Amino acid sequence: MKLTYTIPTLTPYVDWSYFYFAWGVKADQPEAAEIRAEGERLMHHLSLNGVVARAALEIYDAYSDGDDIVLTKPEAYRLSFLRQQHTRPDTPCLCLSDFIAPQGYADADHVADRIGLFATTVSASHECPCCTGDPLLMQTVKDRLAEAAAELLNRDFPGIRPAVGYPSLPDQSFIFDLAHLLPFDELGIHLTENGMMQPHASTCGLIFAHPAARYFSVGPVADDQLADYARRRGTSSERLRKFLPKH
Repeated sequence: MKLTYTIPTLTPYVDWSYFYFAWGVKADQPEAAEIRAEGERLMHHLSLNGVVARAALEIYDAYSDGDDIVLTKPEAYRLSFLRQQHTRPDTPCLCLSDFIAPQGYADADHVADRIGLFATTVSASHECPCCTGDPLLMQTVKDRLAEAAAELLNRDFPGIRPAVGYPSLPDQSFIFDLAHLLPFDELGIHLTENGMMQPHASTCGLIFAHPAARYFSVGPVADDQLADYARRRGTSSERLRKFLPKH
């Protein structure tokens, strides 16, 4: 499913707290109101010039297999994940695959489990003649609009939505799996060889609807875990290490 959102549709879903954070101010500081007003004016100009956000959402039937999730319909595909390795007592070591039912399980209505895959993006600057001036303002506004599109998209398939590169899904190379499963090209999204999205104001990730699903941090990845993860991903530990955050 591909969607297009106008800026007036997105503005109620903009999280301004991250906008303030990018500018190094707090919401209760006098500068925050002025910066927000500039951001809202820019959003208005972008809207007048036809800038929109584009989004894609795909829902797959799926089941979990250990630390993997297997998509079954409409296309068979295996996604591998990392599990927390902390040693705190009475605290489970979580993995995103925990939030999808195992193979053979169906609920009382005999419905298979499902997972959502999403991507959103906002037009590149060169497409809009008004996109000149303060580049930081332009980038932070567009970043917030891309995230607002993800929030609005999330209303169609509620749940947590860990994005690639975030603590629950820290492997940046995972983005290449999503590029295979989602119509990045049709949205105007392109990837660098290091897995960075272009335009920069883009995001992608997964949606888990399980009521117990929650965000967590994978944390440091030990060599033995990385070796197992690389085996499941069909690649080498050396290649994956460069896509993981340094601890």
